[in-house]
Amino acid sequence: MQGQSQVQLDIAFEGEAVDNGQMNVRDLAPSMLALGALFESANRALNRERAEINVNVKATSSGSFHILYDVI
Repeated sequence: MQGQSQVQLDIAFEGEAVDNGQMNVRDLAPSMLALGALFESANRALNRERAEINVNVKATSSGSFHILYDVI
């Protein structure tokens, strides 16, 4: 059995949608889900059933997972 591989990907958003330091959850969530689906599809195409993939969101500091919602 081969060992696990792990890669971290840092994604940043910029432009009008985030000029004020905020992003609508309806814009952010689909992009996060689509990225996960992209990696899952690529894994299936490359590895078929030989390898399983998990795409997780990692906290920037240990001990908590902090998301600040601004409900207007």
